[in-house]
Amino acid sequence: MKDGWRLPAVQELEAVYLAAVSRSESVVCGPNICFAPPLFKLSGSWFWSSTPAGVEKDDSRGLFWGVLMVNGARTKALGEFAYASRVLCVRPLAARSLPFVTLPSFGAQKLTIDASHSAVVFSWSHLGFTNPVARLEKIEGTLVLDTEDMSKSSVSVTMPLSGLRTANESLDNRLKTDEFLDAPRYPNVTFRSTRVETPAKDELKISGELSIHGITRPITFNARINRIGVNPISKLTTVGFDADVVLRRSDFAVSKYVPAMTDELFVHITLGADLQEDH
Repeated sequence: MKDGWRLPAVQELEAVYLAAVSRSESVVCGPNICFAPPLFKLSGSWFWSSTPAGVEKDDSRGLFWGVLMVNGARTKALGEFAYASRVLCVRPLAARSLPFVTLPSFGAQKLTIDASHSAVVFSWSHLGFTNPVARLEKIEGTLVLDTEDMSKSSVSVTMPLSGLRTANESLDNRLKTDEFLDAPRYPNVTFRSTRVETPAKDELKISGELSIHGITRPITFNARINRIGVNPISKLTTVGFDADVVLRRSDFAVSKYVPAMTDELFVHITLGADLQEDH
């Protein structure tokens, strides 16, 4: 398409939705309200992606994923019946005139995650009425950063469920029972990266293994480096980045009340890590 615009992958549509939820951004989309940046003027609420979703049962017709921007639900439909359907096109970051981060040049350095300036925030749709938000606040781990060869970088994170907060103590306690996450048996959420790629100058694609509720699944985060430099307060070299991903509760056997509570969890991560002086 002209100027690099193209049909997005389903993960990119979900990232647009998640970013809007995290910033409380919404727009009118036909008769509904959609979560999307206010620069969009939408006439509908469901949008196609370029991601195939297999074939229809007992048929050879191809299905493609789409996203309902009202609640972020991923659904599929026949690609050949696209009449009156809508698309949100995307283009590479370099074409969007966003400022790039200037990365200092250094080999592999080990940094410690700063829990006081990091958070994992996730949301879901509750009966279609609201989109509650929860946080994992006690984040532990290390980051190995190599700006000369980002493929040598890695991240290892542990998030104790004791740090799960929803601003409602009763709900906090309920989510930690065996009805949902079963924290006594599975007290931590962990992530270990297996591959780091750099699709654009200050973007990262971080693949690895995520463990929740005793189940480990491969997952890929789309991340953006915010800044690398000396923190003027701590005087330590600090790296900060944000990342987005959509998870499915059912992938980790935490599917109670689906679909009244959506299967999808829309996750936003902001992470800071410091280079310790003794390194």
